Parts: sequence; structure tokens; C-alpha cells
Amino acid sequence: MSRVCCFIPKIPFFVDAAAKIESYFQRVISLLNASKREGDIAWIAACKLLQFGEPQGFALGYGVHKPNGRGVGPTLAAGLASRAQQILKLGVDDPLIFEVIELFTDGIGPDLISDTQASILEENFLAYSQDIANKLKITNRVTRIIQDRSYSIPAGPNGRGIILLPAEFLTPLPIEMPWESIEYATALDDSVRKQLSELFALAAKRPKKSEVANIIFPHRDVLERLLKSFRESVGAKYDFENDPMGVLRWFEVALNAVQANPEKIGLERRDAAGLVDVVNKITLKFKQNVEQNGLWKEFYREDLRPKHERFGHLVFYAIADAYCDANNLDISRESNGGNGPVDFKLSQGADFKYLVEMKLSTNPKLLDGYTVQLDAYAASEKAEKKSLVVIKLNGKGRN
Repeated sequence: MSRVCCFIPKIPFFVDAAAKIESYFQRVISLLNASKREGDIAWIAACKLLQFGEPQGFALGYGVHKPNGRGVGPTLAAGLASRAQQILKLGVDDPLIFEVIELFTDGIGPDLISDTQASILEENFLAYSQDIANKLKITNRVTRIIQDRSYSIPAGPNGRGIILLPAEFLTPLPIEMPWESIEYATALDDSVRKQLSELFALAAKRPKKSEVANIIFPHRDVLERLLKSFRESVGAKYDFENDPMGVLRWFEVALNAVQANPEKIGLERRDAAGLVDVVNKITLKFKQNVEQNGLWKEFYREDLRPKHERFGHLVFYAIADAYCDANNLDISRESNGGNGPVDFKLSQGADFKYLVEMKLSTNPKLLDGYTVQLDAYAASEKAEKKSLVVIKLNGKGRN
């Protein structure tokens, strides 16, 4: 979800969104400024304000197992309070610090910040969802009650409520720490930029955010410029019409590939060997679609940068699903979500499972995925057979 400074006041039900969030975090700042030590009354009150339950029905961020957010418990809240107080002692008391605090706090990511905003603005989103449901004449509804107010919102397949969000609020979440983006890079002076570059270059693995904080925090002017640049920047809203990342088109892409390249795949034996044979055929057919039938083009954006690995997972899952349906195969496909492996198993009979994991060659954890992650997934899913499919990308718009 986009940052508070990017909320568009013209959207009904959200004219007070930015002010509501800034007012909320200003209360936290006042309490932290009043606190003399960790654990006193003001500190406890600030931590309590920084605790948020799991937002229900938003389906935001990186989570793929359930449509709810992570929430912020006592431990994370204390970590946020400690880091915020450290920033306040530098003389920076802008409520926007809670927008960038994830850059300096281990265990806190942009998806969690979105969840806190969603919690603060929950009634705004419920009112918006109810209004859209009314306009679309949606009859399958559930009632949510907040602060003695009831909202009738759409119900999902599981019978739970679905929160609707304006498309203008949705922005792609970053994959890495965004120090190379223009809004951050312009806030750094040469000395700080050099220290950060050395930190990332020399680290055996991704540096801790606390290490980044140790470089940034001695420079109050850098932190203030960072906040100023952050406030003035306008978040890049996702282009749902062209869908450059394939977040909506993946199923259409997969279905078109299967229809253009049909394949007769039969389950000749209802045992482990039969399942292995079918899954291998589906995997090889996927390989053919990518390498020979033009599917490779879909793995790149218009600027020739590779799409997120999640796209490959979803396309493979959908292609496997379509081939099984087209051939009336008595096989079920299970997925742990957009980023998880795809599990194949016989729908009836033999208790045997074949797990297929997929990674792009550009994934820095490719080797780890083969030597560690694949075995861990297989053990977790109780899969007897496993394989890793690697999509080799050269970053120049062709496989």
C-alpha cells in the first residue's frame, strides 16, 4: 500500500487519511518524548499504541498463506519504540519517521508498515468497501463491527470479509533495501554513500538494518533530507491496465500457452512411477513453452528487466493445472501461495507427493534453494519426490 503522503484526497472516504495517520503517530512521539526511561508509564503507553492486531481481509504485502496482515506484537512494538526514540533524540520529531523506520529496524518491513496504516484506517476501508459493494449490488456480505459501527462488506469464498482498496493506493513493494532509488540516494552525502557502498560490498550476506542505522544516525542532516525527500516523493502507483509485473495476467498467459500448445498427457499407472512420469511431462512441456513457443517473452517487462520470480511460480502452477484439467488427470495441485513450491499428488489411491520448486537464475539464493530450501520444503510437505526448475535469464530480454 502506498505511503501516507501519497494518499489522494480526492478519493471519497479517504480525505482525512494522511491527517489521521500523522495524528496517530504524533501521539506516539509525544509519549516517547515524555518518557524518561524504557518501561515507565509513557514508554508503556507508546508501545501499546504501536501494537496492532492482524488486519483482517486486506491481503497486502508479501504474505501468501492467508489474507491477513502480520500485526505488531509487544516485542516488535518495543523495537519500533526504541528505534523511534533513538531518532527523536537526534532532534528529528517528524511523524514520518514511522514511514522510514523499517529501513533501520531489523524484523520490520514495508509490508508491516502497510499493515499498521491499514489498521489505523480500518474504518475508512470498511466504509469504502461497503460503498463499492452497494454500487455493485453485491449480495453475499458479512458484517464487521468497529467502534459500535457496523459495515456490510463483500464475503470471500471462505465466508470471511474482503476489504477493497482503491487501485491508486497500491504500489509494488520493494524487494531489496532501496538505497539506490533516487529519493534515497539524493538524501545521502558522499561520505555516507561511500560508507553504505562499502558495507554492502564487503558484507558476506545482506547487512543488518542496524548496521545501516549506525552509518546514517550520526548525520542528522542526512536523516532530515531523507525525510524531506520521502515526503515530497510521489509513490509510483501500479499500472494495472498494462500490468508490467504480470500480477493479473499470469493466468491468461498460462491458459493461452496451453491452448496454443495442447498436449495429450495420460496417467498410465496409478502409482508413484505414474505420477512422476506425468509431472515430468508437464515440466518438459513448460520448458518447451518457454524456450520454443515464445513464453520466455512474458518473463520480462517492457524495459527488459525480469519480472518478479512470483510470476514464474504462478505461470507454472497455472500451466500444470490447465494440462491436468485438459487431460482429465486424477491429480491434484497444491500451492503454498505465489512464492511457494507446487505439490502434485494423486487425487485418490496411492499416498505419494511430488514437489516442484521454481527459481529464476537471477535469484541470489539459487544455490541455497537447491542445497537447502528444496529439501526443507520436501520434508515439510512430506513429498517423496522433488525437483527444482530453473528459468535462466540473461537480463537482456531473451532466455
